[in-house]
Amino acid sequence: RSFGPMFAERPFTTGKGKLNVGAAFQHTTFSSVGGRPFTDLETSASYATGEVYRSTSSLDLQLDRTIVSATYGLHNKIDIAAIVPFGSARVSGFAEWYQRENGVEDTGRNDSDGSSFGLGDILVRTKVALTASDSFDAAAALDIRLPTGDPEKLLGTGFTQARLMFIGGTTIGSVNPHVNVGYTFGGDGMKFGADNHWEGESGDPELIDRVSSDEFNYTAGVDVAVTPRLTIAGDIIGRVVKNSAGMAFTDSGSGEGAQYIGFEISPGTVHKLLGAVGVKFSVGGEWLLTGSVLFPLNDGGGIKPAVTPVIGFERAF
Repeated sequence: RSFGPMFAERPFTTGKGKLNVGAAFQHTTFSSVGGRPFTDLETSASYATGEVYRSTSSLDLQLDRTIVSATYGLHNKIDIAAIVPFGSARVSGFAEWYQRENGVEDTGRNDSDGSSFGLGDILVRTKVALTASDSFDAAAALDIRLPTGDPEKLLGTGFTQARLMFIGGTTIGSVNPHVNVGYTFGGDGMKFGADNHWEGESGDPELIDRVSSDEFNYTAGVDVAVTPRLTIAGDIIGRVVKNSAGMAFTDSGSGEGAQYIGFEISPGTVHKLLGAVGVKFSVGGEWLLTGSVLFPLNDGGGIKPAVTPVIGFERAF
């Protein structure tokens, strides 16, 4: 009865010879980094001898994605799918600095902006139905993410990734709980060297190499057929990223003759958690309109997105 979840895979396949197509538009802005608002970023060092070195900045980062997808049933139990994103990125901001050294003050400001547009990372998926019963349905999927997007333009990762995923679900009247659990084989992640701490108080470890990371992925939620034409759905979406790094805003305080304010990087595992709610509405025939919002449930160890709207449509043939 349900039209399915918003951001999870359902265990059902399309059916031999059947085609589903869809498109969605997503607008994402970012609100903070390391717990500090993007509009109020600061790094500074102040000393009892009177020297002050301070930089303050404001950043606006926006990402738009148009995602086109198609799923075809090779067999009653086997689907193949392609997901093709097109995106744009816009970055603007300014940095102001103040310096007082040997009694001499200096100030300045730099403004900058840029934008890009192009193809993102294409994903190819194969899904196989495993079991089907009145009490539980299960499937398995293999995703291959291709490095077709330019990472320097914030359009892709620059690395090939593979994900194995288990998909499960059941039906209790009009309520359909579902779960996805997967593992992404991405790479060795970030490699860090020795800490470059200033006088042992603060600073960042040296970044030696950066590639994509292995991840544990999960999505759990429920979709409910409210009426024959309306489904509502909610999900919790998690990514546990290995060999990554978190970022936190710190203030050392004014003890021992110096004060350091800024960001510190902590290598390790990062857990990113999102919530999602949405609706699917039948507008006649095989057409579905979809609308949802994504919202952060934690800081994710670094850059935090604001509430993200997603709208789209689906069509079955």
